[in-house]
Amino acid sequence: MYDFLIIGQGLAGSILGYYLHKKNLKIYFINKEYSSSPSKVASGIYNPISLRRLSLIWKVEEQLCELNKFIKNFENDFNVSIYQDIKVYRRFLDIYEQNKWLEFSSKPLFKDLLGEIEELFEDNIDTPFNIAPVNESGRLLVSKLLSTFKKKIKNQQIILNKKFDFDKLIIKRSKVFYENITAKNIVFCEGPLVIHNPFFNYLPFALTKGELLEIKSELNLDKIINSHVFILPKGNNKYIIGSTYNWSQKDYLPTEKAKNELIERFIKISNCKFEIIKHKASIRPTTIDRRPMIGWHHKYKNVAIFNGLGSKGVIMAPYLAKMFCNNYLENSFLDKEANITRF
Repeated sequence: MYDFLIIGQGLAGSILGYYLHKKNLKIYFINKEYSSSPSKVASGIYNPISLRRLSLIWKVEEQLCELNKFIKNFENDFNVSIYQDIKVYRRFLDIYEQNKWLEFSSKPLFKDLLGEIEELFEDNIDTPFNIAPVNESGRLLVSKLLSTFKKKIKNQQIILNKKFDFDKLIIKRSKVFYENITAKNIVFCEGPLVIHNPFFNYLPFALTKGELLEIKSELNLDKIINSHVFILPKGNNKYIIGSTYNWSQKDYLPTEKAKNELIERFIKISNCKFEIIKHKASIRPTTIDRRPMIGWHHKYKNVAIFNGLGSKGVIMAPYLAKMFCNNYLENSFLDKEANITRF
């Protein structure tokens, strides 16, 4: 019998599964792969600041600390690199943004995170008001993380590549049953598919469609540029340009409107010629209060959710996974801002 049946092996499910496994708990996954899942489309960029408002993200110190521990432990355990040492640079749109950066960089909460203003010596990038680095920013190689962890659980034969069927789930007081699988608990890490989950579809998710482009260009960048659009160097003259936010569409189809929007924003930054290689779209599992959805069902005490990480999944997931494990094993409290009991 397994301790946890985990539904979904995206970023949230994989990191939670990794933490549960490290606590010597037996896990089993059910995951139907699809190419437009948010984890497969995600750029993996993280930074501790909301750059438009210059505000710290939720629980920034705790999340950064746990993220760094997770990366180190995962890389040591699997002998693989899942981290790209590359910083996010804010490209200032006007003198007001530049002055605000200077003002905030002297404040105690921000001084270690906001770097000094620099010039970008690249002929094909327009930076009339200069740029500045965000310290403690970087990129998690999400695809490498997912494929590495999937290989392990496939070798251990603890994953079923199949769409989950709620009609086949049987819940008892101390066990759950699904086909020939028996577990003490079940936790749903389905991302945007949560809207079809009969146990948790009452929660106020506000799903957001996002699209990005992969281009080939002679930009010659070695840093991530953020300026109403991000430019992420991928290697071999390839770059990811993203991303859009659409709160009304809930499909996974790339659109001409989003493509044109990204192109328009890109050419305001660079006059470099480019070729579009890929155009991707997915749905972010965002929530109305921009806080995650973690916790246990109000009626079924062995049914849980680990979701709602939105666009901050990379930086949030390790901190939340540790919190979830401690709650299960030590009966410690889930943070009230993350706990679904707030609804």
